[in-house]
Amino acid sequence: MGDIYETAAITIVAASAHNCNQSFLQRRSYPWGVQGWKAFKLPIRCPDGKRGELICDPEDSYFSGEQPINHRAWTLQEFLLPPRKLVYSTTQLIWQCRSVQTELGGLVKKFEYIKESFRNGFILTQIMPAVLSKDTASVFPASDPTAKGVYDAWSNWENLVEDYSGRALTNREDTLPGISGIASKFFNYLNEEYTAGLWYRESNPSNFVNELLWNVRQHNFSISHKQTSSESYIAPSWSWAGQPRRVEFISSIFKKKMVCSIVERSVQLATVAPFGQVKSGSLKIQAMTAKVDRRRNDDKAHSLRDNIDFLDRDDIDILLDDAVENLEARLGTGPLWCLLLTVNEGLLVMPLDEKNWLRIGIFCGRGGIGKVRDGRMERSESLSEWFQDREFEEVTIV
Repeated sequence: MGDIYETAAITIVAASAHNCNQSFLQRRSYPWGVQGWKAFKLPIRCPDGKRGELICDPEDSYFSGEQPINHRAWTLQEFLLPPRKLVYSTTQLIWQCRSVQTELGGLVKKFEYIKESFRNGFILTQIMPAVLSKDTASVFPASDPTAKGVYDAWSNWENLVEDYSGRALTNREDTLPGISGIASKFFNYLNEEYTAGLWYRESNPSNFVNELLWNVRQHNFSISHKQTSSESYIAPSWSWAGQPRRVEFISSIFKKKMVCSIVERSVQLATVAPFGQVKSGSLKIQAMTAKVDRRRNDDKAHSLRDNIDFLDRDDIDILLDDAVENLEARLGTGPLWCLLLTVNEGLLVMPLDEKNWLRIGIFCGRGGIGKVRDGRMERSESLSEWFQDREFEEVTIV
């Protein structure tokens, strides 16, 4: 599908239609409820004393974020990949290519490389001509992991995932296939290993570690934009693709120094498609760990809520991937472990069996925690009581 849209001479975008059965050719409504599309004129007096006219027209007549097509997952890459588009929006007709956008009335907007964010609507995804170009090597040297273009591409991928994960997807099995066309373009540009929705560079694994620190943005776990029921395997617990809810990356702006090491990564594809579905995945990390096992008394079994309540303090943020009740129903009651990944953030995991662990969330310290020396954590303001004098342990997360 990605190849079809990418090589199309022109793509007609039915942005105002909620689905394939709805028409997109209808009378448009003015965005602010004012009838009529014509610009209006204001009389002015020029410096030379003559009378002139000031023509006024809405600057942003196209509300990109409110378009119905913006709420569907598959349409993100179908909109991003074509080189030329004729967009039938809810308000007007728009022409777009990878350098400019032209609206009715002659308003022209130029797109600059990686300048704006995806989060304000799908119009702004036209900021990646370098990533989408077939000749990416001439734009930025992706072989140099310190190049600004590479870091910008990483940030743009995270922004894309945040947008994509909040869109509607009928079949959860399509989570990775639905963004595979875009992933292939990033692969060509970054020249990194694609690991179930995350990017890994052996010479610089810190970005991969920061990408592990996503969290569920929508904390009302009873509501989701996606279908939550699926008997099929979607993705490993450490991948954002395994979540049926919108996610965000806490380190997308400020990358934190990693204090762990990636020992081994393994992902088994479900088909021959390199960016498509996966049927298993594991991640072996060497990191400092802290066990949390709080009991109300010696006779009563510990509960996950007791442990979460113990961690949820003024200087610590706890962000779970699901409601505590749902986690206990799947994994039972028992202790949990904190894995420190960066100087101030890490994963919350629980044992699945004797060898494997499952991610259930992340934790973030609100203060600094010092430095790691000789495999031990120095005493500092935040998280020190968890990780002081602890050695590295090897944990496999599936």
